[in-house]
Amino acid sequence: MIPVRKVVCGISGGVDSSVAALLLKKKGYDVLGVFMRNWDIADETGHCSADRDKDDAEYVCQRIGIPLQEVNFVRHYWNEVFSELIEDYQNGLTPNPDILCNKSIKFSIFYDHATKNLGADAIATGHYARTSFGEDLKYYQENKSSSEKPPEDAFPTGRNDKEFSKENSSSCWFESYCKKERGIHCWTIGQRCHISGLHTAYFVADKDMKTQNILVAPSTNHRSLFSQTVLTNPPYWIHSPPDQLYQENTFDCYFRFQHGKPLVKCTLTVSHKNCLIVSLEEPLRALTPGQFAVFYTEEECLGSARIIRPGLSLWSLNYNICKAQNLSK
Repeated sequence: MIPVRKVVCGISGGVDSSVAALLLKKKGYDVLGVFMRNWDIADETGHCSADRDKDDAEYVCQRIGIPLQEVNFVRHYWNEVFSELIEDYQNGLTPNPDILCNKSIKFSIFYDHATKNLGADAIATGHYARTSFGEDLKYYQENKSSSEKPPEDAFPTGRNDKEFSKENSSSCWFESYCKKERGIHCWTIGQRCHISGLHTAYFVADKDMKTQNILVAPSTNHRSLFSQTVLTNPPYWIHSPPDQLYQENTFDCYFRFQHGKPLVKCTLTVSHKNCLIVSLEEPLRALTPGQFAVFYTEEECLGSARIIRPGLSLWSLNYNICKAQNLSK
């Protein structure tokens, strides 16, 4: 165990990070709040939302009774999160900048800044994740990796960056950053299309970036919206890769790609170039390229991998079966 005295807590001005700082202060830690300025561009009204968030962070820290510093990560966020976000949208994906921000900013640059420049023994955020090191790093061991346990709380965290990754990207405020002008980046799989003159609700089933066409389905539960397999990029394992997966080329675990949704049993298979094929026990709706597949056991969050594409939809599978049967007659 390491003696933890000084904790640098990332303060966004939102509820989750504020509660984290308050709990640390009540436990007697020397807490320093740090506001990370990741965005510094005015909105259409001429105001910068980061300034409003900073005001909220200052108010929170005054009420808790801890000092607050500001650190500027705008350049890092632009290069490592926002630029990739725009590129993904231009390629027809629906990215998740929360995960990119956590990886590149909060648990990388922010951690280094806190420990190397601010003398922190540990950092804290408003995330609800639990680790094998336990509360207050009780079971910490030097040079030993921690594993992550699923959160006990059923609600997601993060108020600011989540606005980027809402499934309905109807505002499209980032459109001026995209080279494509026909608006296909404003739509995501499973989103309702408000087509005038029709009495039936239609939903996005697929997008074709070459033609800029959006393919729609005539109900929210249409079979073209459901798939039972997923192809992902090479995974990132939090603690270590599952031995069974790379020894036997298959591994049974649980899958989730939307926070708050139930875990679904799945089987992982290693594919070409260390990508994964995820076979789900039951079909899921709107498995969206660019989002992240997250893998669990009953007690641990193992890691994640970005979804490249879903497998054939239930509608396509049924069509191919009927076509094969007709050809065989």
